[in-house]
Amino acid sequence: LAGLLPAPGGAAVHSFTGVNSGSWNDAANWSGGLPVIGGELLLDSATRPATFNDIAGGFTLLGLTLGANAPAPTLTGNTLRFQGDGAYLRMLSDAGHAVVDNALALNSTLNVAGGPGGASQLFLRGNISGNCGLTAQSGFSVLSGNNSFSGATRIAAGAALGIAGNALAGTSGIEVAHGGELQFVSA
Repeated sequence: LAGLLPAPGGAAVHSFTGVNSGSWNDAANWSGGLPVIGGELLLDSATRPATFNDIAGGFTLLGLTLGANAPAPTLTGNTLRFQGDGAYLRMLSDAGHAVVDNALALNSTLNVAGGPGGASQLFLRGNISGNCGLTAQSGFSVLSGNNSFSGATRIAAGAALGIAGNALAGTSGIEVAHGGELQFVSA
């Protein structure tokens, strides 16, 4: 699980266990209690891959990892607000598609590492807003919300980003590196 260590001076990584339910607002569902604002989260429960953010007012975090042990992870609920240098959302599971139905607010550029292949893609279906952009760093990801984020959308070499509907409606520009792919898909 390289890369899950917090940045120097950062908050610890909180791991979701799902002992009681899929609720984020239940301290028993997390190792070490409820996650702290601005921290990093690992959702890696093989027995409870469907979770929901029911923390009032949304949740501000640096990073979110959908772990390799969670088959076809699904996330719903309140807004996820990404903030801080190196903000990220990544998928490690190769056991089916991951779906994030939450609205995402970009207070920093969000670095996205999608699924490893056509049978394991990361679908970001919630609306994405904010003044910052999104970088598809690797893997396969699909944006399909009615998005209004105003920063640039970048696609790195080796990454594929699918776009459906108004997914790029507010973006200030699109940059595709040599070897990156921008695909227009149906929702």
